[in-house]
Amino acid sequence: MPTAQTGGLACDTVCIDACLEPGNYYFLIEPSGPAGSVNCANGDYVASLQCQPCIACPVCDPAGLQEGEPCPNYPDTYNSGCTAAGEFATPIQCGVDVCGTSWAHPLNPSYNVQDVDVYELVLTQFDSVVWRVFANVPAQIFITEPLPGCGGEIMWAASPYKQKCDTLIASACLPPGRYWLKVTPYSLPNYCEPYTARVDCYPCSPGCVQCPLSGNARPEGEPCPNWNDQYNAGCFSTPPSAVHVQCSDTICGSSIFVDIPDRDFYELNITTRDTVTWCVTADFAVAAAITTPNANCSAMIVHAQGNAPACVPLCLSVCLDPGTYWLSVRPVTPADFPYPQSCKPYVASVHCAPCPTGQTCTYANLDFDPSNNACSFNNIQVSCNDTLCGVIIPGAAPDNDWYTFEVPAGTPCVQIVANVLGDDTPGFFPFGQGLDPAIAIYQADCTTLLGQDNNGGVGNDAQLTTTCLPPGWYHIRIGGVQGTTGPYILTLTCLHCACPPPCPYQRRDFEPANNSCATAPAEFVCGDTLCGDIPLGPSVDEDWYMFWVFGPQCQRLTLDVFANGTPGYFGYLAGLNPVVELWDATCSTQLALDDNSGVSNDAKLITACLTPGLYYVRVAGVAGTTGPYILAADCQFCSCSNQCPFPDLDFDPGNDVCNPFVTLSCTDTICGDLLPSNNGLPPDPADWYQVFVPAGSCMSLAVDVFANSTPAYTPFGGGLDPAVWLYGSDCVTMLEFDFDSGIGSDSRLVSGCLAPGTYNLLVNSPSGSSGPYVLAINCTQCTCPCSLDCPVGIPSEGEPCPNLFSSFNEGCLTNPPLFSPMTCNSTWCGESWAMGGLRDTNWYELNLAVSRRIKWSVSAEFPFEMAIYKPNPNCSSLQTIRYATAGPCESRQVIAKCLAPGTYYFYVAPTVYNGVPCGSDYRSRVQCGKCFLDHVVIHLEAASIKLNWEPDDTNPVFVVHRGTSPDFEPNEQTIIGSTQENFFEDTDVISTGQFKYFYVVTMESPDVQEP
Repeated sequence: MPTAQTGGLACDTVCIDACLEPGNYYFLIEPSGPAGSVNCANGDYVASLQCQPCIACPVCDPAGLQEGEPCPNYPDTYNSGCTAAGEFATPIQCGVDVCGTSWAHPLNPSYNVQDVDVYELVLTQFDSVVWRVFANVPAQIFITEPLPGCGGEIMWAASPYKQKCDTLIASACLPPGRYWLKVTPYSLPNYCEPYTARVDCYPCSPGCVQCPLSGNARPEGEPCPNWNDQYNAGCFSTPPSAVHVQCSDTICGSSIFVDIPDRDFYELNITTRDTVTWCVTADFAVAAAITTPNANCSAMIVHAQGNAPACVPLCLSVCLDPGTYWLSVRPVTPADFPYPQSCKPYVASVHCAPCPTGQTCTYANLDFDPSNNACSFNNIQVSCNDTLCGVIIPGAAPDNDWYTFEVPAGTPCVQIVANVLGDDTPGFFPFGQGLDPAIAIYQADCTTLLGQDNNGGVGNDAQLTTTCLPPGWYHIRIGGVQGTTGPYILTLTCLHCACPPPCPYQRRDFEPANNSCATAPAEFVCGDTLCGDIPLGPSVDEDWYMFWVFGPQCQRLTLDVFANGTPGYFGYLAGLNPVVELWDATCSTQLALDDNSGVSNDAKLITACLTPGLYYVRVAGVAGTTGPYILAADCQFCSCSNQCPFPDLDFDPGNDVCNPFVTLSCTDTICGDLLPSNNGLPPDPADWYQVFVPAGSCMSLAVDVFANSTPAYTPFGGGLDPAVWLYGSDCVTMLEFDFDSGIGSDSRLVSGCLAPGTYNLLVNSPSGSSGPYVLAINCTQCTCPCSLDCPVGIPSEGEPCPNLFSSFNEGCLTNPPLFSPMTCNSTWCGESWAMGGLRDTNWYELNLAVSRRIKWSVSAEFPFEMAIYKPNPNCSSLQTIRYATAGPCESRQVIAKCLAPGTYYFYVAPTVYNGVPCGSDYRSRVQCGKCFLDHVVIHLEAASIKLNWEPDDTNPVFVVHRGTSPDFEPNEQTIIGSTQENFFEDTDVISTGQFKYFYVVTMESPDVQEP
């Protein structure tokens, strides 16, 4: 293994240095260029060697505590913390310096077992513990609290990863108890690297939160800090996760804020209509909420939320229908966690009580049916900040409640925020009484609609935010969606806003004449800036304009549509997300389109070079958005030639099928054309090209197909909607594809890392379009992909690849769900893919008739994630049993210590959406064992007692406990040994007749095993 290495280009001067132990060393000099580039005529070099004494960076105090561990010491049973054989830690006291060493053992060519040193500190009072380490290798340090019986650790503080000879510091204010101070160096094999450490203790005041671990109190169970949080992070983890709690539970948790806050979610199920009270007190400023679960955090339904300073109790209370809810806790600011950051505690509790009955609306009822069932100035006038009650009553005709609203003349313009609280907003009288409300606001004519909403509030309740309204009269209408009825509460809030100025340019938006291309009456010319409007109304509005290129020269047209996204223009923040299109003189062929190339989501269209003639321009709103806009036109003369400037290597029909007719390489840019049928000739539906990745390195290909949508290239506006496909040398094995990852509908394919060899590109149009294109290839050097062969005779998953248009074993991602069956103690091979922004997911179903201990192992050629889910009761609610991820050519195993009888889903998929071609293999093995040993056979011999039991298919570590009474409780003090065999000999035996021994054998295994 190299002790140090470097490199450089020809004529460079490079230096290398290392601190070496006594011994023999070799210095290697070799060329790094391609074969044949260096020979005896140009291969001269000059080298020099200098030596001077070197000293490792830690200098150990001779009076310090000597760690005493042999170096190396594999397997590590000296002071490595929790092991299968029990706890091992070196006692330490405050104010002590430590002199230690670290080592690494090469387990296999790709993985080293690192030495972990654990020092045990016992505190009798609250102390601020500062743990400092100075190491000759990169390292990280931790302060943890071990749980009894090696049941895990509570993380109190951790240092960032630091380089060699950096000082590492971790500190925390700790209550009385037992703590582990840990050193995790990252050494090279066959070296003993020194480090020094010191622990100092200073009295500190306990925080305001003391966790009452008694009664219904329970620990959160999450390590802290927990980087890449997948424990109870709700919708911020993949898949979403939450800790289940029950009414009357008290939770002792901890949190931290480093770059992002630690978010803790707890899942509560209630079966009756209850008032849920969620209280949190924390040693930091805290935010809490009660929400309905959702995998998308931006779509959360929030029932109650609030903030509180450190040490101030925060309680949220709301009446909820039966169902599942998430109760959340998170820190508000990183200022509560100064460097060096350490976790701080919180205590949370949940209580449930029946919702009160007999509620009535506490606000004025101004719904005077039937007088306000139609729009009229005689209806009740409402004002800013009003809150009132009303009822949508059942009847033969739908009930509508109308109110009037005035922005008085001479007053500032206002923006109205109107909430209609109906069936879905907890804590208010109408909650649960049936009304799904809708609200709309009209101008004084009762017909011009200015805004409407039916689900912008909580659940399906309504919330409408208007545009800025100038002084005048308006009408508000409230009704029930799909005939629903019931009470509601209407709240109005007004925000002062700057009145919209009149548009400063000429207006040629002649409604309704310009609503179609055939009747467009308005023309613009180069240099024009015009005003227009896409109003909200009963039909979708669009505006058409005429434009002439008069000739004889050709022109390139630039169209800007300034609307909601461009500050400083009339339509800014008025709501319109515009799209602009260019059409031919017959209004039948769209030549160009843009909807987001301007500022924010405004439109900016740059056309290809246009020949003299008539063209039409269409302006509309994306996704039904409305509002004013400004249309600006600019022109530049250009060459009328649209000839492609790159070589045309599309030799039809020679490359219409896969063959080595046209060979391309990295950095090539060529022209091509997919031709329609013409004069009896068949269409050209496909163009094939061969691409060669040269020997010596692996490459990732970036393939662009510039066609109808990319303005800077000559095919722009030519009509082709392309797709590009990458195949192996056999023309059959698909490796990657793309439809529209480029500009607009153009294609951009980025492959995975390809080994040297021959590949094939296919350009076609699944939509059947035709036209010219430019094909550009660029290559990036990458690390060659790994290979994982499937042993002969192992069953295969059997799914075709890629399986784009049918379902095979997509599990809960299809309707109905589809799974591949699996059985205990089975091994199989699978194949997966990720390309074109899509990925293959594989779901397997295991049915257990009795309780079983499960060990599941997966190895794959690609980065993957694996999970075990329990349907509760089906795919609509999945409980995560285990979850793990791994990189390419790594292995992971997860252990479920005891699964109850029932159905379980085993899920494996790539963690990426591109770069995993067909033929990417994975191996999977599931082993089922007993949750507990059925019986142990005991043999008494002269000087020992021998224990035997049945082996287990999951190959666990068997831990042997001994006691002197039949009902003793196994714990860390009762352990007398461990083994992976199905037998054990107890040689520490008092002579016959003096003692009775009782034995318990348990099974242990890590949850996740590194490769």
